[in-house]
Amino acid sequence: MWDALIITPFINTLLFIYNLVGQNFGIAIILFTFLIRLITHPLMVRQIKGAQAMQQLQKNEKWLKIQEKYKGDREKLAQEQMALYKELGINPFASCLPTIRLGFLIHLFAPNRKGSLLHEAQSGTHRVPRRHRPRWGC
Repeated sequence: MWDALIITPFINTLLFIYNLVGQNFGIAIILFTFLIRLITHPLMVRQIKGAQAMQQLQKNEKWLKIQEKYKGDREKLAQEQMALYKELGINPFASCLPTIRLGFLIHLFAPNRKGSLLHEAQSGTHRVPRRHRPRWGC
């Protein structure tokens, strides 16, 4: 399923770009990376805005008062912080968005590994290292 949803479309897109630019993998990978960055750009913008809002929040007087008032009670502090986030329209989980983008960039290289293994398997040059071969008998 993972192959069908992520790796196969990445391989197909990368090969399409490869054929489009005159069969040059270096340029194809650069353009593919640019395409991924373009697709994930809205996530990056949200993350930057969220980080800026969190920085501004650190200077907010309400935030500082809440920190002082509920210093010993973590549960009440968390409740008050979430209420302040809601009041100011801040999403504290916006910083998690780069993780999604990082996943896309990591999977950029998965098609290359998979593609080279497929090529080796088709050409008969792929061999399992001796230490990974099953041992039967002696």
